[in-house]
Amino acid sequence: DKTDANTWVASFTNLPQYEAGKEITYSIKEVDVPAGYEASVTGQVVTNTHNPDTVILSGTKVWKDNNNQDGKRPGSVTVKLLADGQDTGKT
Repeated sequence: DKTDANTWVASFTNLPQYEAGKEITYSIKEVDVPAGYEASVTGQVVTNTHNPDTVILSGTKVWKDNNNQDGKRPGSVTVKLLADGQDTGKT
């Protein structure tokens, strides 16, 4: 059952409390956790956490000016980060 888009509820009923005179300890575990999610259990709550795939991007600035022979090379440059050709606002 879904109580909302983020909370799903499952119930197990009529479970025996004892077996051979010993109390049974029940626990839950999710089967077949969806790809891209990690499941954790706290008490009787299973939480699925999605950690988006990430990449590390680095770059190198190369100057082809004969080792700054004319003294025109600036002291620094600013590089923009684009995602699919769109400015991300990050420099």
